[in-house]
Amino acid sequence: MVRSLRYPVLALLLVCALALGQSPSRAGYKGGFLVSGQAGASMIFHKEATDAMNTELSLNFAPRVLYFLMDGLGAGLEASASYFADGYKTTGVAVGPRIAYYLVQTNTKYPRACCLTPYFGPGWWMPFAGLSVLYLTNRDDYGGTISTSNGWLARIGAGMSPLIGDRGTMPIEVGYEMQSVKYGASPAQSRSRVYLEVGFGAFLFK
Repeated sequence: MVRSLRYPVLALLLVCALALGQSPSRAGYKGGFLVSGQAGASMIFHKEATDAMNTELSLNFAPRVLYFLMDGLGAGLEASASYFADGYKTTGVAVGPRIAYYLVQTNTKYPRACCLTPYFGPGWWMPFAGLSVLYLTNRDDYGGTISTSNGWLARIGAGMSPLIGDRGTMPIEVGYEMQSVKYGASPAQSRSRVYLEVGFGAFLFK
């Protein structure tokens, strides 16, 4: 059994070694851009005190534009469109600054992901971490009664942004989101959640 696996494993290592010899992409280097968008959805079922089953639905889409001030460090804007339903419906729109750091790739660090992306071609796994602070406006629908609220939303997350080809990427991010909104003269209300989002993007560089 071990002998039968020896040659396929050696062939796989050879493919990876050849990929390591290729020139690295300029993705994430100083002077470049990243245009991307991520989306996530979740549904939670839970029982109320009356034993009635309730359903919570949450949807979120977050487009982003970053400019790399230095290798790996990007700053820019993020927008967020969200929808939440739990007996009532909340639609939120937010926009604000974002800062993120990517571990840019070289020939000697962070092996190419050629062995893990056989259908997309060789690429780099690019670990990253980011922080966004956004101004938020919510529209709430309580059975036909409409109200609006304003506040802020903060998102902090980390993940991997594998490079597909020289410019394409498919970011996968897990993080923590907090928001605080105020309805008129009422005290501010807060909500938080853990999120998992997947998306697509492109690095722009000369």
